[in-house]
Amino acid sequence: MKCSICGQQCGLFKSYHEDCKSAMIMAATKIYSIINRYENGNLACGKMEMIELIKNEPLYRMYLMNQISGKDQIYNNEIILYVEKNVAVSEQKNRCTMVRTGYRWERKPVWNPSSVLLSDSADMVFTDKAVYLLLMGSSMRYPYGKIVNIGYNDEKFMCPPEVFFDVKTTSPFPHRFFVWNKYQKEKAEKVKQVLSCIMGYKYMQW
Repeated sequence: MKCSICGQQCGLFKSYHEDCKSAMIMAATKIYSIINRYENGNLACGKMEMIELIKNEPLYRMYLMNQISGKDQIYNNEIILYVEKNVAVSEQKNRCTMVRTGYRWERKPVWNPSSVLLSDSADMVFTDKAVYLLLMGSSMRYPYGKIVNIGYNDEKFMCPPEVFFDVKTTSPFPHRFFVWNKYQKEKAEKVKQVLSCIMGYKYMQW
């Protein structure tokens, strides 16, 4: 069988080399250390430190790449910093239609809110330039410069915790994406921390 980390043969009934696993755990620990420093207010923005760490950890870089099922969706000139698999993603936005109204039948914009579940098993990939939502056979890419808001909703009755972010839009209403996992509730917390650390944004807690 092939090692799930380095991709090389690792022997019968084995899914990884012990050395590869140890190196991967050490690199992941360093990543979470950067995130925790940001969360505790000891770091203005963790993006550059994460980039330098990934550049110096080729094995961990390969491990992240192997976690992505749709590798061809990621731009070749971007550095993968973090991957969160199997999350549910929904999109909430307002669509504009022009309707006739009044004595002269003048047109005016009317905004109709809509909320759509995009996937219940998507992968989120964070690179040095953008966040990707990898859905079934398709992908959505949002550069960090187009994300204008980050928020987090605590767990409520029958509703798991969820993180959300807004992207730039011409609508007067937010174009918002929600991310959660009903069974692994800590995933929303991780996505919130990683996105906030990379962007240097403080999130809103609800």
